Amino acid sequence: MTIFLELLRIVLILIILFALGWGIIGNFYALNTVNESHYWLGTIAILLLIFVLYRNKLQFSGWYKGKEVVKLPKNVTITLIISSLLFILLPLFTRGDDHEQIARVIHNNWNSVYIEHIEVIEDNKSVAFFHTADGEEREVYLEKSLFSWKNIRDLTFIREGITKPIHLSFSNSPYTNEEDIHLVLLRVFDKEIDRVEIVKEGETIHKYQLRSKDSEEKFGLFRTEIDDIYEAEFIAYNSAGAIVFNDQPLPVN
Repeated sequence: MTIFLELLRIVLILIILFALGWGIIGNFYALNTVNESHYWLGTIAILLLIFVLYRNKLQFSGWYKGKEVVKLPKNVTITLIISSLLFILLPLFTRGDDHEQIARVIHNNWNSVYIEHIEVIEDNKSVAFFHTADGEEREVYLEKSLFSWKNIRDLTFIREGITKPIHLSFSNSPYTNEEDIHLVLLRVFDKEIDRVEIVKEGETIHKYQLRSKDSEEKFGLFRTEIDDIYEAEFIAYNSAGAIVFNDQPLPVN
């Protein structure tokens, strides 16, 4: 009877401690965009730690009091604990490249069905464009911390009413230590447009390096401390160098 009661106690201990352990490790993995296919490593780590805790402490307060109730050898305990820590940390190094990590952040936070483009800037900044299952077109700005990418701003883009071949969005930069920097996102809808320049009083402030999205649209992102950016002209050229559009915009949020 005592053996049966102890087995029942072991099952309850396993369920309770595993639930608590996975609550911690599972959230840690989710926050650090760990690939779900590697979650099993965390499961093994939790089971090993529960085994060590039971053999070295919990079994002595149980129903069974046989001669076999002894602690694990010290070297075995140390080996199992170190192995558990390695199993927990190993998925952090198998998360894939930045694009894969950002894609997981998007899928985990939004009901996305299609990611158009992910652009990584200066290794620790990113902007991504995607569509949700509800038909929304969204852009999200992310920044990389020590282990993971974090969403720092997300916006919905509404195409209705846009008739110009280029669309400009002005805002303050969302990135860390860039509070005084202006951010200008350029969207290009005309395939003929090959490049866009920002010009103020005949002087070129910036030449956009246009990036293509899967939708065959193009975009460019510019960050600057120049306050005159709101009064500048945005001139679009085709591949032959001819001007196909000229706009002096008002701020669009």
